[in-house]
Amino acid sequence: MTNNSSWFQNDYSIGFLAGWGAHPLDIMVWGIKEKLMGKYTCEGTGKFWEPGGMYNNILSWDLNYVYESGVKLRFMSTDVVQEKDVWNYRKVIDYNSTTFFGSKGWISVGRGSGESNIPELQQQFDQFPREANSQMIKEDGWKMGQMYIDVVKGTIKETNPLDEAILSDCVSHMGDIAIRTGRKITWNPVVGEVVGDPEANKIFNREARKPYIA
Repeated sequence: MTNNSSWFQNDYSIGFLAGWGAHPLDIMVWGIKEKLMGKYTCEGTGKFWEPGGMYNNILSWDLNYVYESGVKLRFMSTDVVQEKDVWNYRKVIDYNSTTFFGSKGWISVGRGSGESNIPELQQQFDQFPREANSQMIKEDGWKMGQMYIDVVKGTIKETNPLDEAILSDCVSHMGDIAIRTGRKITWNPVVGEVVGDPEANKIFNREARKPYIA
């Protein structure tokens, strides 16, 4: 089985909802981690691959989350964003980005772009070097490798701790559960359970096939 097949087969993953969704969601965690620590609800809609083939994961999604802190999150697949013209406020279309909306305006950050309607922030984005013949910010991939070495050596603190990965990954899993059950769910990250929903918890923590058991 190829990697592409395993991404879309529910025996191995929950599809791009998590496989690629983790990338904009981790940006969200980096930006407002302290506001994401409590319970939250999730509800929304999604589409699956056409039945009859080997792919059985969610292909397209439009999900809404509400956190105890008051933060509201809308998490959408690229096709939904394009269909609803969600990116109409951006000059550079970055197909994997996160936008924060606040009382002073918005800031939108992706893997290769950054924009804001707040002048002083946009001025800082404008100072980043660009890729040749492109509006995308030039990559400095080597810095991540150096950062990893510095963390291992103890020169700097861990920059991407495990708890942040868990925060972002659980957002994807709750979206998967909400779509599969067709109902609003509430996630309690402290105990690691969907509140009052045994069926939903079975989806989150499935029984492993023998001999692959904990």
